[in-house]
Amino acid sequence: MPAPKPQSRLPQDALPARLESLLEALTDRHLADRMERVHRAATVAIDRLGHLSIAKYEPTSVEADGGADLSLWETMAPAIGDTLVGVNQLVSVVHQEFPPPSRPAGLGDGGWAPPPASSDERLAQEVEAVLHAIADRLARRVAGLGQQMCRPEVVTDRWTLMAELQAFRADFRVRIGDLVYLTASAFADVRREEVVPGYAHQVGSRGAERVLAEAVEAAGARQGRSAPFDAFLRKARQEAGDGLEEAGARELLGRFRERLAALPFR
Repeated sequence: MPAPKPQSRLPQDALPARLESLLEALTDRHLADRMERVHRAATVAIDRLGHLSIAKYEPTSVEADGGADLSLWETMAPAIGDTLVGVNQLVSVVHQEFPPPSRPAGLGDGGWAPPPASSDERLAQEVEAVLHAIADRLARRVAGLGQQMCRPEVVTDRWTLMAELQAFRADFRVRIGDLVYLTASAFADVRREEVVPGYAHQVGSRGAERVLAEAVEAAGARQGRSAPFDAFLRKARQEAGDGLEEAGARELLGRFRERLAALPFR
């Protein structure tokens, strides 16, 4: 009996079924088409930000005190660049599909604008306002990432650099998820897990995620005491970086305790 064929991966811009049906139901097809292009760009960005193999950036042997040098930054530059490109492409699509309104000459911040002619037009204006606000925040965070990556204490320390990059990528995913959810919920009563791409894979509880991150950081101080533990720690960082549900995070924490208890503390 032939082995079953492996399931092919969905296209990178594939939308959740609930989000797709919501867009198909909109009566304003011009708005729906523009929103679909933004949502597909958001889906691609979330996907790109969710896959980063931290293990290949970690040392395979004990390094001398003083941490990493600039060669680490050069090694991680593609991952940093991919992060920036992924977010910038989404911001570009938002601005292309929903250009920020130009202010007529002579009008200040209190300039008058005609009220929406219908409820559909009002919702469209609300969606545009949300898109502009989140796109602006994303652009500011991109600038903040560039500045953070240039700080000497970040660029010369392996763990700090990786932690900063992971934190920025997680923050970008959350903000982009907000963009999708808020623009979808303007038209229908939906849950985040129904419309935000990859949402189910990004959440355990926040508490479990925080404790796990602290455990991984603290365990780094024990590297070099045991080769098996070093290998376990590299794999644990990879698992945490890929994202875990709460049950998975708690199971990994249990394995941490067992491994730490077996270490030679001397």
